[in-house]
Amino acid sequence: MFSNRSMHERKVASVLMPLYTRVMKETVRLTDYLETVESANSSTGKDSELAQFANLYLRKLLAELESPKSFFRLRGGGRRFDFSPKRKSAAYNARLIAENLHQLYERISINDLHAVHAGSSDSRLYNALSYYRMALTVAANTLENSDGQKAASSNKEIKRRLRAIKIKSDKMVSLPPIVVDQFKEKQYLLANMDVRAAIADGSVTSGLEHFVLQGVQEAKQGGRLTPGIDLDLIKTESPLQSPEQLKVCMALLEKSGMFDARWYQKQYGKQKNPLLEYCKSGAAKGRAPNALFDQEWYCRTYADVNPDETLPAYHYVSEGEEAGYQPGEIFQPDWYRKEYDIDRGILA
Repeated sequence: MFSNRSMHERKVASVLMPLYTRVMKETVRLTDYLETVESANSSTGKDSELAQFANLYLRKLLAELESPKSFFRLRGGGRRFDFSPKRKSAAYNARLIAENLHQLYERISINDLHAVHAGSSDSRLYNALSYYRMALTVAANTLENSDGQKAASSNKEIKRRLRAIKIKSDKMVSLPPIVVDQFKEKQYLLANMDVRAAIADGSVTSGLEHFVLQGVQEAKQGGRLTPGIDLDLIKTESPLQSPEQLKVCMALLEKSGMFDARWYQKQYGKQKNPLLEYCKSGAAKGRAPNALFDQEWYCRTYADVNPDETLPAYHYVSEGEEAGYQPGEIFQPDWYRKEYDIDRGILA
């Protein structure tokens, strides 16, 4: 939880608390809206006088909802965090999170008040509102919780929490509305005892949260029961296949010096574009970008690095080095910099 026990925690709270408060205020409002939708759905006949009144009232309420783009931004510490953000800044991640949450916000439509997916007892409007509320709750909990980790500075801790929300929001956006409609909380919990235990100890707030952030991947690998859900509707294309992400990875690896084209071609044969080959398929085959980066060791040592979501070498350049991670077991960048009195940089 947010705490004032140390200067480090006070600085983190001074930046994140206003955003956390705003997000929680929105979740409370959504809870009230869900009760109204539930009442409207239970009224007899969508053409009844009561149902028509509920429809008009809900239109008014939904019109008052604000897009996350209007409030998911950072200000604090005497500095404007949302002004011209750099790619590695906290504000940059906050902007990406806002865009993801905005996609979930746009799924909410009054026209779905009486639209019900086959086999579901709730309307699509109810499901969309509930899913959006869950996304905001996940964001708020991640803003609040440090997960027991202590960053070297308050800025790094802020970046770490926002990066965690960014990864989670990517997963939430990837789940199509039809799968949200198919999901049944009770069935999922009955089929998965460990999820019930996770809710009991506070690790997750619901079966749906577990399913989105963890269960989908486990189910795709055959290790999770998901009754009533068509997993083929969920795209699991790696973000590395995105042309935009590929371009970003290549630019950063080349600019940083992390990728050694000569060494790479000596090791793996000549390529027309060795950097492109490495990013598209080489890394997945376990190939290294240079003589010092040990991808297998890096992923094994640092649990937050998921090769299915990002290139390990890209992770090291973009955030791993700054967090004090080593590129391999035999090379220690901190010792090297001190020994030769050089500035922080990628593998010198």
